[in-house]
Amino acid sequence: MTDVTLVACAKNEGPYLLEWIAYHRRLGFKEIVVYDNGSTDGSARLLAGLAALGVITFRRQPDRPRRGPQFYAYTDAVRCCRTEWVMFLDLDEYLVLERVSTLPELLRRFDDEVSQVGFNWRVFGSSGRKEPGEGLIIERFLSASLPQQPVNAHLKSVTRCDRIALVNVHAAFLSEGIAVHPDETPVQFGKVHGISQEIRPAAGRVHHYAVKSEAEFLGKIARGRGTIAAGQPQKKRGNPAQLFKSLDLNDLHCPDLLAVAPAVRADMAELAARLEAAEASPLFRLSRALRQRWSGIGQRLRVPTARIAMKPGEQLRPSSEAAGKIGPFGRGRRKAP
Repeated sequence: MTDVTLVACAKNEGPYLLEWIAYHRRLGFKEIVVYDNGSTDGSARLLAGLAALGVITFRRQPDRPRRGPQFYAYTDAVRCCRTEWVMFLDLDEYLVLERVSTLPELLRRFDDEVSQVGFNWRVFGSSGRKEPGEGLIIERFLSASLPQQPVNAHLKSVTRCDRIALVNVHAAFLSEGIAVHPDETPVQFGKVHGISQEIRPAAGRVHHYAVKSEAEFLGKIARGRGTIAAGQPQKKRGNPAQLFKSLDLNDLHCPDLLAVAPAVRADMAELAARLEAAEASPLFRLSRALRQRWSGIGQRLRVPTARIAMKPGEQLRPSSEAAGKIGPFGRGRRKAP
């Protein structure tokens, strides 16, 4: 049986959580795990409530020194993974499949030598919006970049858990096997790991709502980068106006996901109704409170083994492709000790 876990690490993403979860529940993930990185907008309470209902798995991910919270969350997710495959996505990324309805259906097509499937980005712009307005993300933002726009060479990948040597936000480093595009073409990485030399979105891609409206983009900048540790100068991006301009790509009308919006809305309404009904149960409120307070304690209990991935260049397993040459996100070159 082919099963997949979806993992995200979020901070103050409250307005988007239900939509993102409802959308991806349709794609056949066996488990959705969301790590909360110190949200102050009520996200943790919502996620803990959904976990108490059995909809998702919720874990806290506080800031730690040296590495961004995503690195620790993703490493922990791999260690705890109970499925054959795992995928990492951000809350502004939506997996889109063609010719299949679920991700396991796609993965069953691949031979055992395939350890990873990489989906290229399709970056969406602001559609001229300055304020958020009403509607789902997949309804409000319908203008996207050209498919072959260079920024779309970034990948988001699904990987066999037992073949991950080192986590990476775009494409985990492998201990064995090969990486392919969803159309079965082998992935050729560029100078930076996680960026492919070819952009092949026809069989599947990740819609990346990188800016949303101007107001929402400023909120994203305020949250900081999940790949950078708290207190580091790179945590906040240097020139927000320039970054917005570079990612506000509105070249083509792209209403691909409008057709699924009613189903997503229906699932969101069902989840909201279940949460509201559960409020009457003292047991639910207790379960939510305990999850909100203690979820993630396993990371602290696993400190001795977690150190495997806490030093630059160290790996979960020996890597066949990257041993000793990269840091956690492929942005720098470091030799293993």
